[in-house]
Amino acid sequence: MKKLVLILVILIPLGFATMAQADYSDAQMFGSKRPPSSDMIHVFGTITSDVVSHEFTIKNTNQVDVTISAVDIPDGFGVVLIDKVIPANSEVKFIVYVYKNYLNSKDDFSKNIILTTEYSAFGNIIQNKETYLVEGSF
Repeated sequence: MKKLVLILVILIPLGFATMAQADYSDAQMFGSKRPPSSDMIHVFGTITSDVVSHEFTIKNTNQVDVTISAVDIPDGFGVVLIDKVIPANSEVKFIVYVYKNYLNSKDDFSKNIILTTEYSAFGNIIQNKETYLVEGSF
């Protein structure tokens, strides 16, 4: 009987732990933000023309379609979405434009473009924010 109780004491917490798994993309260690990967950063260098652009790729590693629900851009920037829905296990491209004459900064700049994506998982809507960094100077 003692062995049976000991086995239950071990198995019950393990059962709860396996059901309480967090989606790794939502989890953050100690409240810190993950640094963007190198394919999420573009440095224009010195900008001499009035408008420059760069094409980024956003990847969907989920097993369901993901929708881009919002795009936050700073003044002087523009974003063109090629596709708003990213099919499962694929990628889409979007273009970031920098309009030199409309930027508040007249020297160096470092700005974030934030894409909010969402998908449905087990009846819940999961939202993620992807930050793309754009830098340059005049």
